[in-house]
Amino acid sequence: REGKLRILAVVVILVGLFSAFSSECAAQSEEELRAQELFLEGVKLFREKKYAQANDVLMEAYRIDESPILIFNLARVNEEAGEFRTALNFFKMYLAKNPAEGGRRDAETRIAAIEKEMSLAKVRLFVSPQGAAVRFDGKDVGVAPIEPIRASSGHHAVKVFMEGYEEWEGDVSLKSGEIEEIHVQLVRAKGIVVLESDQADLRETTLTVDGVEVTLLPEERLSQQTEPRTFDVGRHVL
Repeated sequence: REGKLRILAVVVILVGLFSAFSSECAAQSEEELRAQELFLEGVKLFREKKYAQANDVLMEAYRIDESPILIFNLARVNEEAGEFRTALNFFKMYLAKNPAEGGRRDAETRIAAIEKEMSLAKVRLFVSPQGAAVRFDGKDVGVAPIEPIRASSGHHAVKVFMEGYEEWEGDVSLKSGEIEEIHVQLVRAKGIVVLESDQADLRETTLTVDGVEVTLLPEERLSQQTEPRTFDVGRHVL
């Protein structure tokens, strides 16, 4: 028997869930019953994705019974919570208990996956305005705001674009395991407008754009057209 934890039916966390297992048991002490209750409570919290609470409950059970089953489950809870270093420590503790072949393979597979995840760098992109499209190394990755982008170490190209705004392009150099933050403030694109009139001149003309009067220069009033003016790209009311 591994540890003191003896229960008729408990659930082991496996591939994001808990798979069932059984063990025959004799009369249980109060401590063993308490460990069983805590274990099953941890199962429930895990299924509800309340990982921090599940970890606390399973740790309380582990203080009663240092069972390999509890160690494995603590590793899985921390893995799902993104606490990779803690998860690795628990998986290695589990392997040190010389588990059965199936459990060993599962733990080793998860260790490899965690180590790969930890080797990746992350890019946190903060874009204003929101709704801009993001392209990373030529691949569309979403519309801001987006989740952190995981990438290998090295140089990467980033492009942010949105209709009515100038495109933003940049390069980022990433190191393994690090988090890089990029802040992007898109600038409104500009267009040039020349207004023409079928009148002889513009001396009696009042020009408004989006409800705001535009001051005409003296030479413009003697002409049939305005000088070129710059406006934000988009629809305007004259």
